Amino acid sequence: MNPAKSYGHLFSPQGGDLADNYRAPGQITFLRSQHVLLKAEKLRESGVRFAFLGVPFDEGNIGKPGSEEGPREFRLASQEYFPYWFEYEADLQGTAVDCGDVQMPKVNPGIARERIYQAVREVLAAGLTPILCGGDRSISISVAHRRRAGRS
Repeated sequence: MNPAKSYGHLFSPQGGDLADNYRAPGQITFLRSQHVLLKAEKLRESGVRFAFLGVPFDEGNIGKPGSEEGPREFRLASQEYFPYWFEYEADLQGTAVDCGDVQMPKVNPGIARERIYQAVREVLAAGLTPILCGGDRSISISVAHRRRAGRS
């Protein structure tokens, strides 16, 4: 039996076999996953293991801007892939949600880093594993380190 026939939800952003809205899928999310607000309570209720979080930040980049477009482009590219990995018979459908992007101020890296830190804390408070898609490489510093007031 062709395994693709058992996975109709993979071929339609809306799920099922109808593909009613294939050309205009509505809100673009990572691997067509469900969008869930970035609130620990809502994330816990979703019953998934992973939370995709866009971090459109490129203020840590000198001379080559544009990495702030990463989360959007990654979501668009993920529309071309199935959440099912045929070689390993692994189905990612229903294991992740998309929490949207962290809201970034354009010219205040300090506030941006704090927002990234708080967003990751919210995901962790829900017991989920965050999947961050940036932005430049400096976003990982914000996840691991919080600058406290009065410290340099």
